[in-house]
Order: sequence, then structure tokens, then C-alpha cells
Amino acid sequence: MRWYVSNNGQTVGPVEETAVIEGLKSGQIHPTASFRDEAASAWVPLAQTPFAALAPKPKPKGLTPIQIIAGFVLGVGGIIWWAGYSDISKSSGTAAAEEAKHPDQTDAWVMAKQFVKDALKSPGTADFGSPFKDYQDPKTHVTELGGGKFQVTGWVDAQNGFGATVRNNFTVTVQNTGGDNWRTIEGPSLSER
Repeated sequence: MRWYVSNNGQTVGPVEETAVIEGLKSGQIHPTASFRDEAASAWVPLAQTPFAALAPKPKPKGLTPIQIIAGFVLGVGGIIWWAGYSDISKSSGTAAAEEAKHPDQTDAWVMAKQFVKDALKSPGTADFGSPFKDYQDPKTHVTELGGGKFQVTGWVDAQNGFGATVRNNFTVTVQNTGGDNWRTIEGPSLSER
């Protein structure tokens, strides 16, 4: 069967069905075009022709169910995150204030290592061990003296002035002067093993 097509104010035809199908698939024939078969006298919309299955599906208005679910999940997740974050920030603010008042052995160990590094000839080569090799536990190497003061003892491997790696024992007394501020009271004193 052959068809006449009225598309964008122009009428063409009669054309073969294959040409109509090709025109619809390629977008050359607009979905709002009118059609008339060779034998009929009335024009009909695409939906009333055998080509109706080729018509583009109208996009749904509004949100799809997936979008609604995703929005809900993200919204609830955001509320939970915000509520948890505000609780954490409140408690961490309190915890930070407490830590500033009461530095612990780990804080003293970290600061003492920095003061020892500063005293070395090659601070970039300093190795104080790790949890996997030659671990120095702050609980056994740091003694709290009171008043924010700590005596720290341990060892460090580092290169000397000749480039050889040597192990030095060290002792340093540090004091927390408020917040993240520390100073040395005595040392660091280094002695090669």
C-alpha cells in the first residue's frame, strides 16, 4: 500500500510503506504528521495508522518511581548524616576541649618524636619503628610527670653526618602549653648505641 504524508506543511506521496517507516525512524517525518492511504480520502494522525508503533513514546511528566525513591533515600540519608554530624561536632568540640586540658601519652610521644627529628643531622631519614617492625609503645616509653609534662625515652634510626644509618637512644621532657602547643623542658639528648 502507498501513502500520502502531510509533514510540516508539505504533502508528499504517494510513497511506499517502507519509505514512510524509514522517514519516521530517521526523524524526517514528524510524529504530528497526518497520513492518508492511496485509496482513502480522509487524513488521519499517526496513531490511527499501521505505523503507530513507530511513534516516539511521550516522555512521562513528573518524576519516575526510581527518581522518587532515589530522592527519598538521599533526603533521609542527608538528614541522618546532618544529625550525626552535628552530634559528632558537638561531642568532638567537648572532647577536643578535654584533650587540650589533658594531653595523653600518645600526644607527648608524637611531639617528642618531632623535637628529636629537629635535633638530627638528617631528619628526613628518621625511623622510630612501626606497629609492624620494632614498635615503641607510647605507654611504655612515656612517663607523665604532671602539669602537662611528660618524659619520653626511646630510640631513633637516622643517618649521621657521614650517611651511615645509626641507632640513637633519646630522652626528652616535653610540656603541653595549651591546645596543640608544646615545648621542650629538657633535651632532647641523643646517644649513639
